[in-house]
Amino acid sequence: MKQLSSSCPAKIGTMVVVVVGALLFHLAVTALAAPVALPGCPETCGNVTVPYPFGIGHGCFRDGLELACDETHRAAPPKLRFAGNGVEVIDISLPDGTVRVATRMLGTGSSSSLPRQLNGSWPAGLPANGSLAVSTRHNRFVAMGCNLLANLVANDDDDYISVCAALCVVRSALPRDAAASSCSGFGCCQTPVARGLPSYGVHLNDLAQRSVTVGSYGVAFIGDKEWFAGEQRSLQLDFVADPRKLVDSTAVPTVLEWSLNMDRDQDMFWYDTSASQWTRCVSENSVIDDAVDGNLYGRARCDCSKGYEGNPYLANGCQACMPSLATIGAVVFQLLVTTTTLSAAAAAPTPIALPGCPESCGGIQVPYPFGIGDGCSYHGFNLTCDDEAHHHQTPPKLFMATDNGTVVQVLNISLPDGTVRVRSKLSQSSIAGSSSSSSNASSSRSELPADGPFTVSSAYNWLVAFGCNIVADLTPYGNIAEGSSCAATCIDGWQNFAGPSCSGIARCRTSVGRGVHSYTIQVTSLIDRNSMGASTSTTWAAAFVAEQGWFSANENAMLYNFTNWLPFTVESVPVVLEWWLDLIRDGAILPLSVGPNTTDFRCLSLHSSSYYNDLNYDRRRCNCSQGYEGNPYIRDGCRDIDECQQPDVYPCHGTCINMPGTYRCLAKKSVKSLPGLITIIAVSAGFGLLFSLLGVAKITNKIKQRRAKKLRRKFFKKNHGLLLQQLISSNKDIAERMKIFSLEELDQATNKFDQNRILGGGGHGTVYKGILSDQRVVAIKKSKIVVQREIDDFINEVVILSQTNHRNVVKLYGCCLETEVPLLVYEFISNGTLSFHLHGQNENPLKWKDRLRIALETARAIAYLHSAASISVLHRDIKSANILLTDTMTAKVSDFGASRSISIDVTGILTIIQGTYGYLDPEYYYSSRLTEKSDVYSFGVVLAELLTRVTPVFSSETSERTSLASYFVSFIRDNRLSDILDSQIVNEVGAEDAKVVAKLAEACLRLKGEERPTMRQVETTLEDVQRSKVQLNHQIARVSNSNTLKNQTYEGSKCYEGTRQYSLEKEFIQSSEFPR
Repeated sequence: MKQLSSSCPAKIGTMVVVVVGALLFHLAVTALAAPVALPGCPETCGNVTVPYPFGIGHGCFRDGLELACDETHRAAPPKLRFAGNGVEVIDISLPDGTVRVATRMLGTGSSSSLPRQLNGSWPAGLPANGSLAVSTRHNRFVAMGCNLLANLVANDDDDYISVCAALCVVRSALPRDAAASSCSGFGCCQTPVARGLPSYGVHLNDLAQRSVTVGSYGVAFIGDKEWFAGEQRSLQLDFVADPRKLVDSTAVPTVLEWSLNMDRDQDMFWYDTSASQWTRCVSENSVIDDAVDGNLYGRARCDCSKGYEGNPYLANGCQACMPSLATIGAVVFQLLVTTTTLSAAAAAPTPIALPGCPESCGGIQVPYPFGIGDGCSYHGFNLTCDDEAHHHQTPPKLFMATDNGTVVQVLNISLPDGTVRVRSKLSQSSIAGSSSSSSNASSSRSELPADGPFTVSSAYNWLVAFGCNIVADLTPYGNIAEGSSCAATCIDGWQNFAGPSCSGIARCRTSVGRGVHSYTIQVTSLIDRNSMGASTSTTWAAAFVAEQGWFSANENAMLYNFTNWLPFTVESVPVVLEWWLDLIRDGAILPLSVGPNTTDFRCLSLHSSSYYNDLNYDRRRCNCSQGYEGNPYIRDGCRDIDECQQPDVYPCHGTCINMPGTYRCLAKKSVKSLPGLITIIAVSAGFGLLFSLLGVAKITNKIKQRRAKKLRRKFFKKNHGLLLQQLISSNKDIAERMKIFSLEELDQATNKFDQNRILGGGGHGTVYKGILSDQRVVAIKKSKIVVQREIDDFINEVVILSQTNHRNVVKLYGCCLETEVPLLVYEFISNGTLSFHLHGQNENPLKWKDRLRIALETARAIAYLHSAASISVLHRDIKSANILLTDTMTAKVSDFGASRSISIDVTGILTIIQGTYGYLDPEYYYSSRLTEKSDVYSFGVVLAELLTRVTPVFSSETSERTSLASYFVSFIRDNRLSDILDSQIVNEVGAEDAKVVAKLAEACLRLKGEERPTMRQVETTLEDVQRSKVQLNHQIARVSNSNTLKNQTYEGSKCYEGTRQYSLEKEFIQSSEFPR
């Protein structure tokens, strides 16, 4: 008995080594041998994988899923297409059961006679055998145009499937309006595809009751909703510019669902005779999924079981997922560790509201910045609690005041989402149909606040309308935000309402535009339409904004209410509001953290972070860091989560140890373990696993290297690497100045982007210090936002800097395109920004001669960009933070991400507005027309900063936000330069010597661009001031009259222009959001 006991540990150790080693070897081998296609059949075409049951060539595919590899385009990778019709295949997904294909838009133009009309079909040539159909989950039916009604119909029975209306108000959409649009009914509409079919009929018609105020051209298509969400702005801009070119040149990705016929394809499924049911697919460890799109009876797809991956349609196609080394290490760690103790400190209650303030009302938590009572809320977030409800034996209710004196009930507040759920009144009324052009209308106004930090959420709400042949328009209060519109039609009067969810039949829905505070909803009747069967009798209609989740749950009940009795029994609906903080307005709870290497805005609580709106860097919210919870808007509001007390959320099948921001889960101690057993297992397993781990590590490393290499090639192509290579190779001067770096070179230069190498950063990215192999010290710009516009800004900066060569423009040594967002490599500028030297805590302020020289060098750089470079470049973001200083105080203009290059003979272009508060040219802001005089205005603000050391936007004595530009101009025109001039300049040279530069700044800051000097004239004036060769009076006269109209005196325009300056600047500072 003793011999048996003593030999057991050794046997157990040997078994552990054998079992674990065999398991690792099996996983490594099977992971490399996973089949994709049938033996001898092609597995790829170009960059697309072709898994069975799809296939290329005889015997490689199932019926209806035959593909062909088009290799006729020698200059490009081969293209995968459906055999017989040539539809291009972009991607195939076995787990999702989808195929992404490239389709075309349908477009129609009209002659002078109306109505404009198209009766077409979409798309052409898909097989109609049931294997393929358009996905209702992944696609949207989209139409663009003015006063356009788009209908999607079934080809076989001409039934209407989806309907949407694109309206225009009075004028054509400007490019900036189209860029801000979310395709919510004005100029563009979108709706779900209600039924999945191989093809459809498409009818485009004019809404006859509205006049067509712009070009009579409309387009319609079915596209991947995720693709459209990312591309809709550029598509709308292209449509405004040239709709025919858009139709001819745009390939639209559309998602198709595919499935197998369980009767026809019985050999693809395994029937268990003992259980009398279909149990799996061809491969073992697979399952049958019969929940295909539309829940079609007799059709199914296959998937690998949980823990397995591969192709379930092939023998042995599903194989175990290969674990990572971290997972293997965890298994071994559980074998080695036997004892541990649980120690957890009881957490103090997490604060929600300010001390002494109510934390809830009627079961609803009221976290700060919200509050009930004086001193308990931040400005604009005050709520009231109705305690009178106690007398009626009901819980108290929470309310928010509106602008018209009424209140709305608050249902919920979420700090992490930044949302407030409120109750809003449902508007409904009767609408009289008419065959005339003037249909009766009904309108209602929302009870939501008209200003403040709250807006109606475009992510959580829908504009919904019920009715027959009606159009619902949502118009924001003051027309300062984007409106929404949708149309609902009826096929046979008040019948056939059983269509799918809100696809335009009897009810419709669309998204709510961004930035809407208060709004008006108007419902109008469509003209009598024989093709639609519209009735001219009075109809009942309802239109309202509602929370998406609530409406999805209550849609069927409301439709039943609508078709059986009226009016609606529902009197109010929940609406979700979003709220944001403003960096300037709410600086008290978003303090600025300034350090030697970074400047950013933080939250009040530790273990929290601030994040900003996608479209506006100045709009912020806070969240607790991962592993913490609570209120980030109060001090010490974020507390550590004790994950061990929440096993349902944070599972642990062992001993749980809570740690700051995380937790660890250790294997349970075995009560019957023998002394010394673990030591023997550890020694035996250590030697046995060593060789297995080395082999697995080598295989895994090779797989990772192969994947990393493939990923780098993918990013290189995505980031226009081939185009940049062609640009460099075609220009010898550019090739000598810059190169395309590999990711390995920059990893080595920054010690794998070590945190100690960080020079600074902000909302857009981080800058690292690096040392190249040739010992050059460089600055490497790495973005942390994966947005296509950010990538385009990087490429734009590379193209512009590669073609400029000036001593006062920061040098671009090259870039790396092998990462998801490109990396830029600049010359290293060691002395910080001009903004830091003017407004930071610098013990040695800049002397007057240094400021004058910096202004001159900056002017030279901008003048070079405007006229001396090979192409004319408009910087679009001139500011003191983008002017870098070397050790010798030489100025370098940087950050060309927002710049635009134009031909020398072009005076300006229409663009989306980009710039920075305080520097943006008001004329550019109001017209969207970018000219070189826009940079002149921004440079004028920089001159004002050099003269006054005042930030571009500051708080005046009355605590109002004030623009330095308007403030400075008013002082100059009142001959009070000495009152605003920096005292250091007065002590050094006196106010008279700075008067010429002040007059130059005033000329640059004139509202009309035509009255501003050019940058070449600015450069010449600063050179004369520096040389002191021209008399003071002559300088003042030349600056004042350089670009004004002939015989126009300064005194004659002073009063009017000064007043206009104040109003424009004040309106601009308080205006709505814009990028950067």
